[in-house]
Amino acid sequence: MSVSSYTDEDFKIYSQKYAIAIQAVQLPPDINTGMGQIILSQLDELYAYLRIDLADLESAYSRAESLIRQNERAQAIGRNEEERKRNATTYLETFQVSEGKTINMYDEARRLNKRYLMVKGFVDVISNKQQRLITMSGFMKVDSQLGNNF
Repeated sequence: MSVSSYTDEDFKIYSQKYAIAIQAVQLPPDINTGMGQIILSQLDELYAYLRIDLADLESAYSRAESLIRQNERAQAIGRNEEERKRNATTYLETFQVSEGKTINMYDEARRLNKRYLMVKGFVDVISNKQQRLITMSGFMKVDSQLGNNF
């Protein structure tokens, strides 16, 4: 199932799961090469799953925004600007997605954007941890080189 189509409850569970998993990956101050490899592997696994979900959410959000823009133009029917805007808004607030089922496209776009930003935040944290790990690795290399010269 696509993360963009999760129920609110399922997405809450999903986001809690990944928040805990990301926070569990700690970069200890006394890191060694073996620990660094394990941590990098953990971060890579999390990144691989979340980056795919981020792409799904980005695509779904983009589609929702595109539908909104398209229908704001197509459904702008009326005698004056105010009436045209109201008609287009009403149409999008009761957008038919299947026989007998409607959704509010504005709410849907907001929901997808919120999820996108949440998963993007997860990906950013993972990327930042990876960068700090690379920096720590550089410090270890410099430290070992300096230690051998004295």
